[in-house]
Amino acid sequence: MQILFVFLQNKLRNDMKHIKIYTVAILALFGVSSISAQDIDEVIKETTVNIDSLITEANNGNEDAILELSFEYYRGKNVEEDEDKAFELAASIADKNEKALLLVANYLYYGAGTAPDQEGAKIILRQLSKKGNEKATSFLAKIEEDETYTVKNLEYVLIPNLINFSTFMPDVLTEPDSWKELLSAFGKEKFDFSWEDISAEEVKIGKEQHMYVYTLPTSDEVPSIIFGAIYLNDKNNDNRYIVLEKAYNQLGVEHLALRTYNNEMDCLLDEPFKGAITKANFIKLAKKEIKKPVPIKEASED
Repeated sequence: MQILFVFLQNKLRNDMKHIKIYTVAILALFGVSSISAQDIDEVIKETTVNIDSLITEANNGNEDAILELSFEYYRGKNVEEDEDKAFELAASIADKNEKALLLVANYLYYGAGTAPDQEGAKIILRQLSKKGNEKATSFLAKIEEDETYTVKNLEYVLIPNLINFSTFMPDVLTEPDSWKELLSAFGKEKFDFSWEDISAEEVKIGKEQHMYVYTLPTSDEVPSIIFGAIYLNDKNNDNRYIVLEKAYNQLGVEHLALRTYNNEMDCLLDEPFKGAITKANFIKLAKKEIKKPVPIKEASED
């Protein structure tokens, strides 16, 4: 990831606004996450503490105090934040305290106070789960869910973000295999869809206009996207994500909609989809959509 960030910064070093956009896109695209207090709170329940008394009890070997002090150092609420100290405290009693071992697994998985070691964390969690530790079992299930890249991520996160990379990675728009390789490089190896159900092609519409059309895996979820198209206009820097979307209308009735999004997934145009559900018909209607003006959202300068 560091190499990719450096590349982006060199590519756009004179445009901090675009660096911010690309950085956010990377984080969204690859599902980069960090440890949260909610995860830790599954192990240690927050209580009102006297920090001086807590430190004294921890120094005297009170295991509950050691665990709670570890949490305090992690979140930095009553003491200065120190993830290294948080990990050190939990690890000091992990060989004899199951809660401490579970806390160590959390720290290891997210790299809090230690080098990330997701496989090592999973080994600990599996051992605890076999012993009947319900929180370890729950955390394993959460990991499995987080590590699975879903068709919804594909439809609503990955493809729209491809627009951000198209200026220097043009092949990524037409080669789904490159999506899989990129996701794999960032630890995404499990998918709830088949890559064989995805196709991509460029549709010629003009010298300075480009459209890339995608057939996406079938999903029973609502909303979900059947066909998608990325539209790029080099002349006026217009880019859109046009989709045939299975959605609910205002009455809660499932219907098909032709929708146009920007690359932040703000819906710009929304109308019922008419005609046969075929790629040819979708392309025909998408070409009509790009001729329509859309609301312009001003980019934030923050």
